Amino acid sequence: MSAGGDIEQALTKAEIDFVVEGDPSLPALVCAPDVGINTEQAFRALFNYDPNRHIFSRFCIYHVVFPGQVAHAEDLRPGEFPSFDEILDQLYTHLNRLGVKTFIGLGVGAGGTILLNYGLKFQNHMRGLVMISADPLEPGWSEYLIGKADRLALNQAGMNEIVLRHFLGKWFSPHTWKTVPNLIAEYKVSLAQLNPKNVAQFIDSFSGRKISKEFASATFDIFVIVGLDSPHVTNTFESFHLFDATKRSKLEIQNCGDLVCVEDPGHFSKPLDLFLQGIGAPFGTPV
Repeated sequence: MSAGGDIEQALTKAEIDFVVEGDPSLPALVCAPDVGINTEQAFRALFNYDPNRHIFSRFCIYHVVFPGQVAHAEDLRPGEFPSFDEILDQLYTHLNRLGVKTFIGLGVGAGGTILLNYGLKFQNHMRGLVMISADPLEPGWSEYLIGKADRLALNQAGMNEIVLRHFLGKWFSPHTWKTVPNLIAEYKVSLAQLNPKNVAQFIDSFSGRKISKEFASATFDIFVIVGLDSPHVTNTFESFHLFDATKRSKLEIQNCGDLVCVEDPGHFSKPLDLFLQGIGAPFGTPV
């Protein structure tokens, strides 16, 4: 390949992907996971919780897959992971390709922040957002330093015990560590199978985010859910009041970290049902 071809290839960003579950003629639910986890691990317990089955069976679910974030993935080239803004634009392009004109978003951690900013940038596309244990604010010094340490560890030492415990410690509450150790072990195995250098690129991209501060201008309804043992609980509370009071709802769940859908899927079954009905989905009004 020519030198020009090498340069062109190096400038090409990796693309996000989607796994589509269900009938595309149904209303769309777009799910986005946190760094280090996929939507199956983040939301399947919620989907399979018996009282929720009738809700999610009425959606076509679009699972976001971020570049290089699957088990045993090959290394992304340095800088190949898209920037925060490029992720938003890729979502727009791929959702349009899939024929998704409007949707409800469901995101946890970084996935929730990404979907929020997608909705603020492309307001006509989002009907409502369920944002779980997400930090919608720009990164402060604490997050910057933690992210830098994580990237250094992932690039130099890989998925070592310190890195694994850092991720698992924010996903799960002390209560879950004590009472359901097998669950922690299961997620530890899955996390260890990820390519650490690719995870580091995702963290780098997310840490460089520039956030829209026009929360009050959101035309969609937002349901903010946070586990009280989540490291994002303070920023979640601080940002909640920036949204239009007529469009915001909040639920706090005890004994949960970031992954409240895994730790306690039954706790917000009814509130989630009411939120979806309140925005006209999936019971009658098309989305």
